[in-house]
Amino acid sequence: MKLFTTDLDRTLIFSHRTIGERGDVQCVELFEGKEQSFMSHTQIKLLHELKESAHIVPVTTRSQMQYERISFFQQQLIPSYAVMANGGIVFKDGKRDAQWDSLVQQRMKDALPIRDFTTRFQTHRAHDFFLREYETEGLFYMLAVDEAALRHDDLRAFQDDLATEGWTSYLHGRKFYALPSTLTKEAAVQYVASELPHTKHIAAGDSMMDLGMMQLADVGYTPKHGEVYAHYGDACPVNVILKEGADFAEAMLAQILATKTTV
Repeated sequence: MKLFTTDLDRTLIFSHRTIGERGDVQCVELFEGKEQSFMSHTQIKLLHELKESAHIVPVTTRSQMQYERISFFQQQLIPSYAVMANGGIVFKDGKRDAQWDSLVQQRMKDALPIRDFTTRFQTHRAHDFFLREYETEGLFYMLAVDEAALRHDDLRAFQDDLATEGWTSYLHGRKFYALPSTLTKEAAVQYVASELPHTKHIAAGDSMMDLGMMQLADVGYTPKHGEVYAHYGDACPVNVILKEGADFAEAMLAQILATKTTV
């Protein structure tokens, strides 16, 4: 069996805006009665084919509640493992993995506790380019950014201050993530990989938060539309598929299906 660990948003599922000009799509997420995320019918067919020869593990920065809104992984293809909260939560057979919870807390013990985040970084949080902030699963913060008002010098000062407390950060479009430096997708994926016998590990993602997971794998895939390709260009350390939206996902899945199962 292969192991396929994949980011979700803008890698495997897409909004109306990012999926591309496609008519053959299925809604896979509703929020407050509104359609949020989509896959193409071809993607869905290829994923069902792939599950016969691979462990498919969704890996997302979404909270548990946000992940559970994705009906495809609740009703159509139910994975044995899933990773949420940027590696902070591992689900095994539909239940939270208590062993991983314990390991996460141990790994974060040298970082500033999340309960102290708001007071320690009060000055930085008060910048006018931060519109709102959200705590995720008691593990990290996401701050919504006004890109037009963003002052990069002030943001870098915040990032430097975070680093002194054992935290790291990512600016991803209109979202600024601040999280303990040990809270990574690749750490959780390494744990899951040790639990699932496999002959080849394949990973996919579009953002810099996915890069460690892709580099951990035997093969990594990233799209033309993604942050990783925008940053590295032709020097990208993982495989780039020069397609966007659902066209990328379909091409990637077809390549994985054609991949031999030995490293």
